[in-house]
Amino acid sequence: NNCPIQELFESSLTLSIPAHDLDIEKWADTTQEAILAIRIVTTKHTILVSSTQFARLVDWQSFSMPALGPGLLQDPANRTMYDFHQYFDDLGGAYGMCEPWAGYVQRFEEVTALLRRTGYRALLTEFGGGPFPQCAQLVSRLLAFLDRNSDVWYGWTAWGSFDIGSDL
Repeated sequence: NNCPIQELFESSLTLSIPAHDLDIEKWADTTQEAILAIRIVTTKHTILVSSTQFARLVDWQSFSMPALGPGLLQDPANRTMYDFHQYFDDLGGAYGMCEPWAGYVQRFEEVTALLRRTGYRALLTEFGGGPFPQCAQLVSRLLAFLDRNSDVWYGWTAWGSFDIGSDL
């Protein structure tokens, strides 16, 4: 019984530092240099590329896509995947009330359509919300969205500082 996410993590390298307030052009240059250096050593591993603004999907188009978007980074092995994070509360997935899914779905749809159109895939490596029913509903909608778009979304991993006894 092989788990695709486990296999990916066992055979991938992540260029992620959940950065913020970076000069995106410098980060793109650094990322490109890292990809090319990795490819000198191996072509077998998938490389997960992160962005600035804590890798938040909702900020990607404005802050990171102009320098890191599809086709801007060159990977000789063509094994690059985008790494996104998205918390749905104001506290990084800890204890806050989540905003409604309606406030996020358009950005998820836009990024998904762009990646599909350009032949790239993504992984949602961090997401979460507080221990409230609204957050559980949002996570349910998110997971259904990712499942419906599994041609683009390779998978996900949840992350957060959950309360003991939380249903999330």
